[in-house]
Amino acid sequence: LLALKRAPYALSELVNRALKRVETGSNQIVKNLPAQLPKIDVDSARIEVVLRNLLANALEYGGGWVQIAAQSQHGQIVVSISDNGPGIAAEELQYLFERFYRARRGLERRSGGTGLGLAICRAFVVAHGGKIWVDSNASGTTVSFSLPV
Repeated sequence: LLALKRAPYALSELVNRALKRVETGSNQIVKNLPAQLPKIDVDSARIEVVLRNLLANALEYGGGWVQIAAQSQHGQIVVSISDNGPGIAAEELQYLFERFYRARRGLERRSGGTGLGLAICRAFVVAHGGKIWVDSNASGTTVSFSLPV
């Protein structure tokens, strides 16, 4: 149901555009984007929304350090955005991509948002034929997504 306007893009271009649109403050941003990554055929506006949402979450809930990394695996580009925050409780991980769900830490910090950001990310990634997932522990959280080359 989601109409995509696809064109080939370098991931680094999309990441740089997304970074220009988020407030990074004094956080350290580390980019690990190999130059030889193949272009991806995507709706750039939709994937920029995914990148901005994930970067904004990592910047807000992290501990001052965010890494965005990518690699090519089995015909897919896998993008990972990691932070060094306190992590997300294991029992909450299964709900993170549901509409209107907000993790306990987000509610405790009284941060803005409706709980739709990750649900939108999932919808956009899945519409492109990819997957999105999260790994978290006491030393940080990594949200990763894959997109077909």
